[in-house]
Amino acid sequence: MKKFLLLIALLILAFKIVEAGTPYYQGRITFKTFYYSLVPYGEWIEIDYGVYAWRPIKVSIGWSPYLIGRWVWTPYGWYWDSFEPFGWAVYHYGRWYYDDYYGWIWIPDYDWAPAWVEWRYTDYYIGWAPLPPYASFSISIGIRFSINWYSPHYYWHFVPVKYFCGYEVYRYAVEPKYKYRIYQDSKYSVNYRYDNGRIVNSGIDRNFVERKGGRLFEARIEETTRLRDFTDRRFDEKNRVLVYRPDEKNIDLNSDIRIRKAEREISLDIKKIQTPRERNFYREERRDYEISGGDGTEKGRVIERDRKLNINDNKRNERVFEEKNTTIRPDDNLRIRIENEKKHNKRDENKFNRNIEIPRMNSPKDNNYQKNDRQIEETQIKTQTRIPSMNPNVDEIRKRDLEKSIDRSFDRKRER
Repeated sequence: MKKFLLLIALLILAFKIVEAGTPYYQGRITFKTFYYSLVPYGEWIEIDYGVYAWRPIKVSIGWSPYLIGRWVWTPYGWYWDSFEPFGWAVYHYGRWYYDDYYGWIWIPDYDWAPAWVEWRYTDYYIGWAPLPPYASFSISIGIRFSINWYSPHYYWHFVPVKYFCGYEVYRYAVEPKYKYRIYQDSKYSVNYRYDNGRIVNSGIDRNFVERKGGRLFEARIEETTRLRDFTDRRFDEKNRVLVYRPDEKNIDLNSDIRIRKAEREISLDIKKIQTPRERNFYREERRDYEISGGDGTEKGRVIERDRKLNINDNKRNERVFEEKNTTIRPDDNLRIRIENEKKHNKRDENKFNRNIEIPRMNSPKDNNYQKNDRQIEETQIKTQTRIPSMNPNVDEIRKRDLEKSIDRSFDRKRER
């Protein structure tokens, strides 16, 4: 009995250790949640096979990510508390990229963090910019890039240090014409770490911010699965931050899926992105819409087609298709042989027709406009004897029969 209780205690302890080491942010959200939650605020674009991007279309001119909100210090480090209705998704999951044609686009990812940004700072300013799709998080390393990446100066938002933790931080953001000068004089920092099953964003030293801007209060994080609680929250609370964790049960999944094909090639290097491809988005057949138009309106005809986004099924189908078109079955061999025999027989028949002698008909202008029956019949004999036969004796018998019939016909004519 004691051994049994000891075994149970060890199993419980092992379960708790595994649970503590497992990131809480994995496996709680799917692409369907992103899709249906963000459709009211923007449009989805398929920039490559299995690579989907969302871009906001109900924003003001000059809009950029990580601007309408505030920075709050939490146990998870610097948390971006967005005032925008779609902020729970695009600022805590995924990456941002700026394209000259499409503008700012967001590519989904499934690791939750208080914010996915990189930092720059001087003695007087603090700046931040969204991490690109080339960046990924590693538990042992932190943030790593698949290419040599340097965010351009127009990616960045700079504010004076003393206003960094202000309520409406965008009011104190530096104008674009001054960004480059601050960018050149600033130091770079990106400090993400894994601590007790969570990602911590501690890019800017808290002590530095307190020395320049005053004392900070650490706010606790509370979670909710009700969107209404999240949208109705208060933004002036310094000791509390509400995090929205969507539940698919509360999301309408019955509306049509509209993902527009990108009409122009994007400047993003698809091969180098670190976000996962949505190959398994709907294993069952779905309706996919291709809309020709760049402003979100349906220009031209909407083409509905069924396809599967499962790469394994596609590869298997392609392999079967290639086998059907490359391999020759026994039936195909028989069919090919029959066709070749038909062509050979037709060629022999044409050759035989060219050897047939057609009797000459007397012209009406000829005074002797009489058919030479004897000549015609002899020609028929010659023609009949040239027909190939399986038995050579048949030709001789046929020839004799025809000669006899001709002789009888002439005998009758003489008697008459």
